[in-house]
Amino acid sequence: MTPLKTLLALSGRTTLPAVLIGWFSFAALLSCHQKEIIPAQQIAGTWSTEWPVNFYQESDTCGTYEKVLLKQISMTWTITYMATDTVHVVVSPALGTLINLAPHCSVNDTLVYWTSATGGYFPLNLHGVVTSSNLILQEIQPYYDSVGAAKQLIFVDVGNFDLDLTSNRMRGLFLEKYCTSHCRGYQTDTLVMQK
Repeated sequence: MTPLKTLLALSGRTTLPAVLIGWFSFAALLSCHQKEIIPAQQIAGTWSTEWPVNFYQESDTCGTYEKVLLKQISMTWTITYMATDTVHVVVSPALGTLINLAPHCSVNDTLVYWTSATGGYFPLNLHGVVTSSNLILQEIQPYYDSVGAAKQLIFVDVGNFDLDLTSNRMRGLFLEKYCTSHCRGYQTDTLVMQK
């Protein structure tokens, strides 16, 4: 039996006004039972750091993998909802002062990279996997076999953030390392993002 026939049978009336009132009441009842907004939809929007964060460039240019450069930056994230548990995140910085942490080492190529117009790594375009309490940020990188040949592109975790959807805050850090013939990467201290 259709909802309209059910309403007619229950009301015992066949007049158009009674049918319309019943139908609109039924539609209103259905609208009250809409799905909850999922976490990936809740975090969509613009987020920013509460205070500047240390962003480190790491490299094995000097023989051992170490932090070689530091910038204190404020970040803005633009998060776009993509699917049930997926978002796209663009990380943009307000660039700060560059500090050489490895004066014993020639990091000129890295200095040039970090002082470029784009600020080195930025903007970061990342893939995000969302649960009700966590955001994992991933970057697309080439996967190399044991002889160094690029085989395919894969998602690599580069950030892990705990979500507090009640207060619109997230807390976590970035940690990325990429190796071919030499290793490079970036890392942050713990940062807090606020929507």
